[in-house]
Amino acid sequence: MAWSPVESAAHLVGKHETLTFDWKATYDFADPTTAFEVAKDVAAFASAVGGTILIGAHEGGGPRRGMVGAFASVTAPGELVTRVTQSVNQNTRPLPIFEPRIIRLSVDDQRQVLEREPDETAEVIVVAVNVRPTASGFVAVRVCRPDGAVIADAFKFPIRGGERTRCLLPEELALYQDAHERKVAVLLHQIPAVDRAQGAGLRVRLYDDTGATNQLRDVVRIDEEHKILVLMLDGLHETLTANIPFAFIRTVWRDELGEWCIFVEGRVFHDIADASRPQFIPTRR
Repeated sequence: MAWSPVESAAHLVGKHETLTFDWKATYDFADPTTAFEVAKDVAAFASAVGGTILIGAHEGGGPRRGMVGAFASVTAPGELVTRVTQSVNQNTRPLPIFEPRIIRLSVDDQRQVLEREPDETAEVIVVAVNVRPTASGFVAVRVCRPDGAVIADAFKFPIRGGERTRCLLPEELALYQDAHERKVAVLLHQIPAVDRAQGAGLRVRLYDDTGATNQLRDVVRIDEEHKILVLMLDGLHETLTANIPFAFIRTVWRDELGEWCIFVEGRVFHDIADASRPQFIPTRR
């Protein structure tokens, strides 16, 4: 699903670990490196397409794998919010936009989220850290030694990809710094369901430079690594796919009818009779 801030128990129902959602049972601030870990987690979402870190939850097992399986109530939520805020403010550049929110879950709320009788018989408290995508590019995080001492002028660049966080290599930085491609990635991820591997039946209205294409097309996936949007069309004899680089997507918007639209600088599915030919041809060099 497209990311939106988690602000209540209702927003947690059906949540899976995805590109835009993760959880932590707790952050142990007795460990001197935890402040840098918090900063890394927030920066990773800010450098991607935004997301939420839910503090006070455990992953489930079996059929609940990848979903919240149990809650670990936060005992001092106000103090946790303060520590998270300090950790991010002191260890990231530029500062990302984020908002920690304290959420109280009744027993009935827990039942709806867990889809079973909860272990707790009383209210539990969790903290949702909602992180907006940073339009300017990457958010860097300070690097520390094992004792928590800051290493002067040392930074790393975490980014969320799929269901995990990794740090970009120096040679990768230039690949992710194109402002237009970043804008397109953020806009595409506002469309419901596109943060999953499959579009799950998602369709968008496609416009291209020929003026001939004004049809709904199926979204197969967004390839973040290679910066490609993959669309699908049932051709005359077989299913066709078109790989459209972010660089050739001019903009993404939602029209007055509620449909998501994409304008592409090129010709898409221009020759469906010949599956051997590329189904996207750029019209801009």
